[in-house]
Amino acid sequence: MKQELEEQLYNKYPKLFKQRKLPMTQTAMCFGLECGSGWFDIVDRMCSLIQGHIDQSRSSAFYAKEYNRVLRQAINGNDRNLRFRYKKFGHKDEVIEEYVKRDIENKPFRQPFREVAPQVEFTQIKEKFGTLRAYITGGDEYCHGIISMAVSMSAITCEECGMPGKQRGGGWIMTLCDNCEEARKTRKFK
Repeated sequence: MKQELEEQLYNKYPKLFKQRKLPMTQTAMCFGLECGSGWFDIVDRMCSLIQGHIDQSRSSAFYAKEYNRVLRQAINGNDRNLRFRYKKFGHKDEVIEEYVKRDIENKPFRQPFREVAPQVEFTQIKEKFGTLRAYITGGDEYCHGIISMAVSMSAITCEECGMPGKQRGGGWIMTLCDNCEEARKTRKFK
């Protein structure tokens, strides 16, 4: 991938590309993104979905923990913070009274929407057999599903220009559009 495109991804997703400055004895990310620039959008969307998922899982867990803390205070007789939370979210006073009473009676402790997923770090991103490969540490099944989708998209996207393509080649398999395949053939036989 072109250096300027790699730098865009590194700057946009610093947590995901934390390993890029480690030595090759610890990670293969030190070699950069070893694929064509045509897959930039696929890698960008993959990173966006993964980091968004990680951030959402942490936010959900934080919200649940904070709500539970405030609810415990209300159950013990101090409902000021619980009222404040409902007011902060724009509820009217008469509705707040009803919500606080309901919460104290039912004690609906909140659970996080999903478990907090460990921060993902890429250990390698490359092309292999004409498709994208992304290896990570951290994450969860959702993150692996996003990577699988990115691999599927790369199998039908030209690695050079990003247009629709198909896998080609006998020895070295690449995913290319018709124009890039023609250009590759003419370079090869000149």
